[in-house]
Amino acid sequence: MSCIFIRNALLFCMIGNLLYFLFPFPPVLWRLSFVGLSLYCGYKNATKFGFDIVEKSIVSFVFLNLIYFFASYLWLTPSTTQIGNTLYALLAFISFAYLGKSGVLMSKFITLSGILLIVAAIPSFYYAQQLALIKLLTEADDTTVNASVLFLMLLPMVLIIRNRMISLILFCVCLFFLIQGAKRGNIVAAVIPSVLYIWMLFKENRKSFFQILLLIVAIIGIAIWAKDIILANEYLIGRYEKTLEGNSSGRDEIYQTLWNMWYEADNILTIIFGYGFDGTIAFSPRHSRGHNDWLEILIDFGIVGIFCYMRIFLSMLKVLRNMRIDIVRSILLSIFFIWSLKTLYSMGFTDEALALMAIPFGFLYMKDNFRKITFVRNENSLFY
Repeated sequence: MSCIFIRNALLFCMIGNLLYFLFPFPPVLWRLSFVGLSLYCGYKNATKFGFDIVEKSIVSFVFLNLIYFFASYLWLTPSTTQIGNTLYALLAFISFAYLGKSGVLMSKFITLSGILLIVAAIPSFYYAQQLALIKLLTEADDTTVNASVLFLMLLPMVLIIRNRMISLILFCVCLFFLIQGAKRGNIVAAVIPSVLYIWMLFKENRKSFFQILLLIVAIIGIAIWAKDIILANEYLIGRYEKTLEGNSSGRDEIYQTLWNMWYEADNILTIIFGYGFDGTIAFSPRHSRGHNDWLEILIDFGIVGIFCYMRIFLSMLKVLRNMRIDIVRSILLSIFFIWSLKTLYSMGFTDEALALMAIPFGFLYMKDNFRKITFVRNENSLFY
């Protein structure tokens, strides 16, 4: 299979997975196709190029999940959906890194991908909103639309799009749905990528007074527009007020329960190796997700899992330290902050939306593109 075919097929599967509710077959077919292509890319990546430090840390964590998943059948029934989401999310980074090394993640493809994925994420958001409304009316008294995470994960891709009018439009679309989703963690996680994007715009247009002036006006306009959307969202304001009052949507109780469960374990092997894949669901008193990657890993994989997962973020920091190109650093910084912050308030590596950041991650390996990316006004101005 050619790299261009694989690239297009992976994108097609991602869009199909976002719009799964439009098709007369289960979404697992999209995910299995994506994972199958990703495994092929992983094999080609390992044999043709080899893995760098970040890829090795991701692959190691994938293997840890697989080992625990199959071994855990000896004492519990692990979730196939959970391992499927994990493989979908993490293997995507290995796949697009391979495609980047193969030189097929060109700027035009990134632009097209950004447009198509954001357009596909909009009906996906409203479908999730509809499901959340049904749940609100039938089961719960408080729920949020988690689909806003799609637009959070798409933010790093906006940094790469060289046509700044298109990137500004896509940035505003992402900002709008992040606010509409009223997911406090997603809004906070979007701050750093947004600041990096605005800083990058100023840096690109610093030699033109007219461009800087126009950019300032545009940013002020966007800020006023965002403020009006926030103030008009009574649900978001209500959640913000609850946060100030100390309401954490029950997370403090979940965190305390899981910590005590691990810390007070009688068996030292449990402390070191955990309770097994999906141990959080099977053995915790609440039988629910931890809403925190680190605590959930601590329960499922023990200290071994914590060190293995932490290695991913430490390897990113090591790569960031050696980067000298601003746009490259901004892209990886955005990926790092979004992923690391998401681990603190929700599920990170088990959320298939994480795969959306794999495309800009793969673009980091397009070294020829980096040599062409400069902060020259004629090439990267606001109206390029």
